Amino acid sequence: MPFTAYLDNVHRASRCFRPGSLNAYLLAAVLTAAATAVRLALGDSLAGTQFISLFPAVILSTLIGGTAAGAFAAVMATLCAWYFLLTPAYSFAIQSMSQVSALATFAVVAAIDVVIIGVLRSALDRIHRLNQTLAMTFEANPDAILITGENGRIATVNQRTADMFGVSRESLAGLPLSHLLPERYREQHSIYHAAFLRDPHQRPMGAGLELLARRGDGTEFPVDIQIGPIEIDGQVRAIATMRDLTAQKALTDALEESRRRQAVLEEREKAANEMRVWADAFLHAAIGITITDTRTGTLRFANRAWADARGWTPEEAQGQHVLGFYPEHERPRLPRLLAESDRTGHVAFEVSQVRKDGSEFPALIDLVTMHDNDGVPLYRIASSRDITERKRIEEELRHAQKMEAIGTLTGGMAHDFNNLLSVIILNLGVVRMRLDEPHPLRPLVEDAVSAARRGAELTRGLLAFARRQALRPVRVDLNELVTSMHRLLSRVLGEEIEISLELAAGIWPVIADPSQVEASIVNLATNGRDAMPKGGKLTISTGNQHLDEAYAARNPSVTPGDYAMIAVSDQGTGMAPDVMAKIFEPFFTTKEPGKGTGLGLSMVFGFANQSGGHISAYSEPGQGTTMRLYLPRASADGTEPARPGGGADAPPPRGKNETILVVEDNPALRRLVTHQLSDLGYTTAEADNGPAALAVMKMTAVDLMFTDVVMPGGMDGFDLAAAARAMRPELKVLMTSGFSGTRSGIPQDGPLATVRLLSKPYDWEELARAVREALDT
Repeated sequence: MPFTAYLDNVHRASRCFRPGSLNAYLLAAVLTAAATAVRLALGDSLAGTQFISLFPAVILSTLIGGTAAGAFAAVMATLCAWYFLLTPAYSFAIQSMSQVSALATFAVVAAIDVVIIGVLRSALDRIHRLNQTLAMTFEANPDAILITGENGRIATVNQRTADMFGVSRESLAGLPLSHLLPERYREQHSIYHAAFLRDPHQRPMGAGLELLARRGDGTEFPVDIQIGPIEIDGQVRAIATMRDLTAQKALTDALEESRRRQAVLEEREKAANEMRVWADAFLHAAIGITITDTRTGTLRFANRAWADARGWTPEEAQGQHVLGFYPEHERPRLPRLLAESDRTGHVAFEVSQVRKDGSEFPALIDLVTMHDNDGVPLYRIASSRDITERKRIEEELRHAQKMEAIGTLTGGMAHDFNNLLSVIILNLGVVRMRLDEPHPLRPLVEDAVSAARRGAELTRGLLAFARRQALRPVRVDLNELVTSMHRLLSRVLGEEIEISLELAAGIWPVIADPSQVEASIVNLATNGRDAMPKGGKLTISTGNQHLDEAYAARNPSVTPGDYAMIAVSDQGTGMAPDVMAKIFEPFFTTKEPGKGTGLGLSMVFGFANQSGGHISAYSEPGQGTTMRLYLPRASADGTEPARPGGGADAPPPRGKNETILVVEDNPALRRLVTHQLSDLGYTTAEADNGPAALAVMKMTAVDLMFTDVVMPGGMDGFDLAAAARAMRPELKVLMTSGFSGTRSGIPQDGPLATVRLLSKPYDWEELARAVREALDT
């Protein structure tokens, strides 16, 4: 009988006699009694072996009932041997020491047997429990477990194997392991099994492959097979573990499907988000966008910016023909533009479009045609921008450039005319001095001088427009200036004009030439009077105004900032838009011939720009006109007002033999000025440009340098004065100019602060006074 079977039998027998139980002790007592009875029955047939039958009782009691029951049996056996088997029988009396020795030896041997058998029984219990655990593990394993015999056939399997394959355990015994696989895998299995037998170690079968097993009904299912060696009775056998992957594969497939669907959903969401972004870009773009069907020519979509600019809603515009958004005069050229876009893919053009209320406006159109794979036009995408404001700014810029060009031309001409007029006036002055009062030619000379001076006034107006007049900017309070002019304006405008002053409190001071401000107000007021031939009310108002970046964007000549404003408003005939576009051009006038030069507003325009300011006009036919002059606000440390000198009516002073250096590039004028100064009692030297003047100063002691501002040779009057003052700091300087170019005035501080200016043209009296004042200052 195999040892394991023997252990099973012993274990089954000992189930009724658990250690420490009453049955175990009763068994020990029964066995001891039976062994004693057997020995008594034998009598003297077994001489010298009176205890032989008691040993099996002790051993069996220990083996079946445990150590405690064995010890009890050993004690009972010792007492029974003493009482029943030793002579005299049925007595505890002892007759010799040999009996004592025999009884003691029996007790010791019995105790040793109990200990040894008890230890053996405990080991057998542990082995049995271990076998039970292994058996339970084998059976309870969720995977199928198969153990093959020496010939590679199935020796034993657990219940999970039978359940997995749908057959009984008995029917699997003796089958080859490959029988559980589909036929197409069996040959490969034989190769794997042979390799395993050559090198038995733990390994997966069909690594990298998807293995399938075959149930008893022929259905196949996915499995994972692990095979490893196991030694039984000294023989190496194979133990195979098979796991049914049907549920796992279903979960994997479901997870993969879920991931695939999630990816599809994410891709769709991403596409939807992108479509939403494109839709938002289309709907909320700052420029107008439309999509037009190429076959029908109707609008499929229009965004909000496009619809708002034309007074429609996107829903109203949808489905309408594209030609309906263009005026009649633009429609003939549209088919050609559409055809060009369909042919080339893109076309850009400017065109007039029409709003819902019928009004027209200029627009810039970018048209793109989209085609299919065969090149057939599908739809057109048009982006459009209302360029009304851009057109207006371009017109403003063109006007500013035109005014700048006219200013450059007129300024250059005025400068040259001033030089000519200076020669004429000085020569006429000499002639007039040498003619007696009753001389018949004297009235002719007086008329010539008067005509020359009127010509000088014209050139002065041209220079003002060209922003090349010499200015003396100081700190000016506009309210005080306007108030002081009230009486003068009343005389100039006449009794039929009612003058109303509306002066704002807290007006900002400005830096400007006060005489030019006064002249500008007189010019504006005179124009207002002429616009009211039957009389009316003329209002002069002041105020503070901040011109922001938006205003500057609409008026290119304006710098954003704070300005003080003078407004002159009349109730006259007003002006049409075509007249308004030309009012600041020199010599443009709507007055009758002989009643105006057309330079009044030109002078105001030039003065405003040269002073860093601005002038604007608002007028409507029959409603009057308002002219607004803006001058830049002065800083806290602005220049104090200049005090005008007197003595214009005093006799021309004479010289005291001082030396005057005359620097003038016009030979005729230089020769005449030198002659006049010599007649006035001065010693003169002359030069035609700056470097020549500096060379003269190195050789000649000069008291006063009288120099033109604009000269050739790269050194103007300012540069010459600075260089001359560097050589001789005490040198007096008097400048003269028809205009001062980009350096519009003499500096108010620094080494040139004391330099005086004599404007061209001038007569000999003005020259004499200016020279004397410059020397005496």
